[in-house]
Amino acid sequence: MKMSTAINISIIIFLIIATILINYSLTSFANAITVSASIDDKVFEYSVVFFIYFACILLILRVEVYLLFINPITKIKKYIHSLKHKNDGNNNKKSLSCIGKEFKDLVELIECLDKELQELSMTFETSVKENTQELALSNEKLNEEKEFAHKIIDKLSDIVFVIKDNSLVNANNNFYKRFKNLESFLECSGHSKFVQCLEKCESCKEYLKVDAQLFSVNIELFNENYYIVTLIDMTAYNESIKYAQDQNPLTKLPGNESIKKYMYSLLKLKEPAVIIYFDFDNFKPFNDKYGFELGDRMISSFADILKAKECTYNVFNAHIGGDDFFCSIKEPSDTAISMVKDVINSFTLNAKQFYSKEDINNNCVMLKDREGNEKSFPLLSVSAVVVNIAPNSQQITYIELTKIIASMKKVSKMSENKLAAVSVIAYAEYCSKE
Repeated sequence: MKMSTAINISIIIFLIIATILINYSLTSFANAITVSASIDDKVFEYSVVFFIYFACILLILRVEVYLLFINPITKIKKYIHSLKHKNDGNNNKKSLSCIGKEFKDLVELIECLDKELQELSMTFETSVKENTQELALSNEKLNEEKEFAHKIIDKLSDIVFVIKDNSLVNANNNFYKRFKNLESFLECSGHSKFVQCLEKCESCKEYLKVDAQLFSVNIELFNENYYIVTLIDMTAYNESIKYAQDQNPLTKLPGNESIKKYMYSLLKLKEPAVIIYFDFDNFKPFNDKYGFELGDRMISSFADILKAKECTYNVFNAHIGGDDFFCSIKEPSDTAISMVKDVINSFTLNAKQFYSKEDINNNCVMLKDREGNEKSFPLLSVSAVVVNIAPNSQQITYIELTKIIASMKKVSKMSENKLAAVSVIAYAEYCSKE
């Protein structure tokens, strides 16, 4: 009875210790998921927990083996020894009866222990399988979250990377395009300067100069171990500011500075292109009769027609000012002329919506001149000058190109289809004859 009580106490102790260890394991695992730590980082911790777990099992088994086997055997030896020195029959019978009872208790305890060990083994095996499955699912989920996070930072236009313990944990493609690795970044930016930024660990007002580029540094501490670093290219930012300042407020198209920059680059690289200059015809009479508000709408509608072509053609559109527009298309000249004709026809039809029914029926606008006489003006249209810069064209400057456009402007307005096309080669030959 005492032995059974001792065994029951040992089993209770075992269950308490096992419960504490399992609870600790699950708590550690939950903490690992909460802080988005890698499952691999917890492998050592789980190994220690399971080692302690098995050590406790062995310790308890050793106690039970002592209670079940060693203690009864010791008692049996004592009885046998007493038999050797005592000849009393009654005592011998009594001793043999005690020995038989001890053996019977021993068999019962062994059967009970075997049954409990089988149940314990099955419970432990089930628990291990469940924990293994949970770990596998959690690891898979964590990998999916990491991949999703990488896709997010990959979409950012700035350079973004994550540091932990002075090692690169994650980075977007912009980082790898500019730097091979963390060491390369530190070498280019200056190790000490960047470390100072890390120590501040705030939205830095610091700047790092990497080669010829100037970057604004933003560092945020995450989960006490991870540093999220964002590098904003101030060179590109300044270019964006210049572009915004040059942008036409009405049409949102690039202005004169952008046109100059584009053309200087195009002519310097001797790239073939077709340059197009658009100019409204009879825009002043329309403004005089319908006002500048509808005049602005007319200009915006033409800009929208040009923007729509950007989806189909390799084209750069810009607004010189007023009713003058610039366009460069890197397509064959035939394709460019076809696009220009489509723009002219689309705008001519679209412009009619801004006129009254009377003017549309008359196909003109009636206005009084300075002397008070009625005078008719044609409905609004647009003319275009097309200059083809072929690969074998002679080198020309931007100023020379504007002179070609100016000389062909009158020809386009006089043309029946409102279009005048010329190549740089043909124009040079024409000028040489003059």
